Amino acid sequence: MYFKDHVLRLVTHTTMIFLLSAPLASMISSAEDMPKEFDFKSTGTWAETYAEAISLGEKDRAAIWQHTNVTINDAGDFFMHNMVAHCIGYRSPGSESTLTGTCSYEDKDGNQLYETYESKTRGQGTSEVFGGTGPYAGIRCTSDWQASGFAQEAEGGVYLKTGHCIRDSKIAVQSFTPKTVPKDKRAYWIPGI
Repeated sequence: MYFKDHVLRLVTHTTMIFLLSAPLASMISSAEDMPKEFDFKSTGTWAETYAEAISLGEKDRAAIWQHTNVTINDAGDFFMHNMVAHCIGYRSPGSESTLTGTCSYEDKDGNQLYETYESKTRGQGTSEVFGGTGPYAGIRCTSDWQASGFAQEAEGGVYLKTGHCIRDSKIAVQSFTPKTVPKDKRAYWIPGI
């Protein structure tokens, strides 16, 4: 059995736990009751669902991928608990370890949370939450993550994330454009529309 099969089995089991524990989690705590500022720790499993690489000469390549995460808050709290994420990513040419990507998480009520991630060292990196819908509108988080349990050509694994969040529900307009795009060409949107 390939490593990917083991990870997909783990994600499937985690998803089953998510579905069975969702009613219990709503009794414990709710994203609606989220404080204005808080710290969090979460554990997630991920499985690659698509990947493609192109060769850039003998010693370099670029790659894109898509993966699915299931994330659980280590304390069973409201944030990053029982959430499923769909992510896309890119490995830059010139470095085996520089990765960037974006994820869209969804909780049991259909609320979404948006995150970017970056890694300059294999198996660890940073991420930033830049808003979402419903109770996640106006939230900003920074976190560090550490991956474990993956092979050299990873098709899945486990990651641990620790972070800090500030929530300001008055923030309604969010920018979703790389910094390299001129300001007059940037796109903006209002969550929930």
